[in-house]
Amino acid sequence: MLSVCIPVYNYDVSELVDNLVKQSRKCSKAIEIVVVDDASKTEYININNRIEKHNNVTFIKLAKNIGRSSIRNLLASKAKYNYILFLDCDSNLKPDFLETYLKAIDNNTQVICGGTLHPKECPAPSRTLRWKSGKFREDHSVDTRRKSQYKSFTSNNFIVQKNVLNKVSFNEKIRKYGHEDTLFGIELEQKKIKIEHIDNPAVHIGIDLSEDYIKKTEHAIENLVQLLKESEYRMALSKRITLLKYFNWISKTRMNVFVKFIFKLFRPLIIKNLLSTKPNLKLFDFYKIGYLVSVY
Repeated sequence: MLSVCIPVYNYDVSELVDNLVKQSRKCSKAIEIVVVDDASKTEYININNRIEKHNNVTFIKLAKNIGRSSIRNLLASKAKYNYILFLDCDSNLKPDFLETYLKAIDNNTQVICGGTLHPKECPAPSRTLRWKSGKFREDHSVDTRRKSQYKSFTSNNFIVQKNVLNKVSFNEKIRKYGHEDTLFGIELEQKKIKIEHIDNPAVHIGIDLSEDYIKKTEHAIENLVQLLKESEYRMALSKRITLLKYFNWISKTRMNVFVKFIFKLFRPLIIKNLLSTKPNLKLFDFYKIGYLVSVY
């Protein structure tokens, strides 16, 4: 009935899989769990090998890294059931997580998003930027998500009917972190595929170090620049991403050179703040705009 598909890269997924197996035994429907490792380091492979002991778990180890979008398409091809639950490997789940999804599925189901939460407390001072950004910018109630069903789509915790993936797939041009879910949501909207939002969040516990998150943000912006150069996505992206509204205004008023100069001048000071225990999210917003202007 339900295939749980988990992409893994350099992360210990064993506790999550054990939790899912435990929950699956209490479910009234058949559950399979498919894990694909995207060429992790040997120590993570050795840790995760033990998930193969479970009868309903398939563990596939890739010799070469194929990227965030390709691995999701590969997972979908390996799933045997009609409904696929994509779940990030750094998720913590409530005890009735699977059953809540199973109760939400009916004959009209195309896509269901369960939502995302971050831990109530920051796990470490060196991870404050990622935690704060997630907690105050990404965590939205189900009512808020329902008001903008496509803009609120995220790929870390959602169910999709397998037939939908014949119409929409993850864009394999995107290999690095960032905006693969934005593009997927845009295509769902263009194809008029219904998204239902429910209150069944996965807690994101794999909080990046602040310096790593800055790098990931830069990668996401580089992906965005790549997508903007493909005219078929430009208008849809501009409507969906707040950062682009500011960028378009800067371009229209011909302030690119000025913003680029200010960004270059103050970048070291901004980074110093972002790496501190009290990062300013407004400064982080400017960092994103400045970096976008600089690399576009």
